Amino acid sequence: MVTHLIKMFNEWGDLTERLGKAYLANKLLSEDILLAYPESDLIIDFIAYRTGGLFESVPVKLKIFAQQGFYTDENYGRVPDLRIVYLWDVGSDFTKIRAFCLPHHKAEEIANSREFPRKNGVCFTHSLKHLLDELQSFEVTSWRESLFTKG
Repeated sequence: MVTHLIKMFNEWGDLTERLGKAYLANKLLSEDILLAYPESDLIIDFIAYRTGGLFESVPVKLKIFAQQGFYTDENYGRVPDLRIVYLWDVGSDFTKIRAFCLPHHKAEEIANSREFPRKNGVCFTHSLKHLLDELQSFEVTSWRESLFTKG
């Protein structure tokens, strides 16, 4: 019984991640933003880019949550211009998903200002009281603006 439950929770975690990736790919492609996936990278999940005029690209780290969460890692600072995309409330209803996109250095500023606990440079919390106020300005209304505006 316990093995079955563990397997079920693991599969749901994979499903949540797949749903989040599908949601994001759909949103980006609808704004003519293309995706490239690195063969192997521990930090970058994909590179968003656009052509048509000036070529622009930005590395992206994706954090997907079935509810809400906040995660950043000091090691992400090794990637210039890295954007972190947080997807909240990922489930069966794409209309309920909330998306936030911010430069890594802004995520670090938020984590440090809130004095969230860290372990080996990693900050993770589900304690989002008052955090939404700081993230509100990063809620995505346009993926083009969120990804390609320098911040």
